[in-house]
Amino acid sequence: MTPHPASRVLPLPGKFLRFVLVGGICTLLNLATIWFVTTRLGWHYLVAAAISFFAVNGVGFVFNKYLTFTQVLRPSFREIRRYYIVMSGSLALNLGLMFVMVDALGIHYLLSSVTITLLFMIFNFLAHLRWTFAP
Repeated sequence: MTPHPASRVLPLPGKFLRFVLVGGICTLLNLATIWFVTTRLGWHYLVAAAISFFAVNGVGFVFNKYLTFTQVLRPSFREIRRYYIVMSGSLALNLGLMFVMVDALGIHYLLSSVTITLLFMIFNFLAHLRWTFAP
């Protein structure tokens, strides 16, 4: 596959490591948002997870576009749409799994969130690599 002329070539392991770094930053922002909305505002943890999704995913898009996948062009509507399609699928699965882990299994909501993030890491990376930011 020929690299897109507007992207800087970065080997796959380097892209994955950057994706993990971006994911770590977004996970910390996600946990802080969920904790704040749940603990300080007293809202349900699933509502907090949905709010966090919308608050943090813009940051994830920008960091992944320019740092992970080293795209140098301005974001296209196609990329933004694809990014949010992938992440919306992850959100739906995330909320379902969080409900099972917290309400059915009694696992703390923050630990559940981290576990689910780790479970989705490879899928999200491959979806963004092969579809969202593909030339």
